[in-house]
Amino acid sequence: MDLDTILNFLNMENEKTMRIPAHKDIGERLSSSGVVGRNRLGDGVMRTFTNSIADREHSGTTLVIAWEQACEDANKGVDPKLDIALTHLLNAYLFDRVIDAVVPDPEIAHDAKEELQFLEEIRS
Repeated sequence: MDLDTILNFLNMENEKTMRIPAHKDIGERLSSSGVVGRNRLGDGVMRTFTNSIADREHSGTTLVIAWEQACEDANKGVDPKLDIALTHLLNAYLFDRVIDAVVPDPEIAHDAKEELQFLEEIRS
């Protein structure tokens, strides 16, 4: 990965944004998608994530930043090696489903998924 690619990832000034639905609407969307209630860690991450994005303006990049922060908060006190594994699992198995449920704009949802995939590539 070259420096220009990384700097382009961090350049958010021209990204499309949208106002994420209110917390109540997000909760209903997540419940109907079937992702809530599967495990405590996932529910904790979703709760922290939705609390931080509800009824606010976001782009794909800022959604990924909020997700990463929610994962970090959920994994506090966990062994660092386990933290990396848990975050990778949450990213691989939960992120896309949560984004599809809470982000009504398909373009921004797609951008968020691409941004997280890019971030995962940088980490590996």
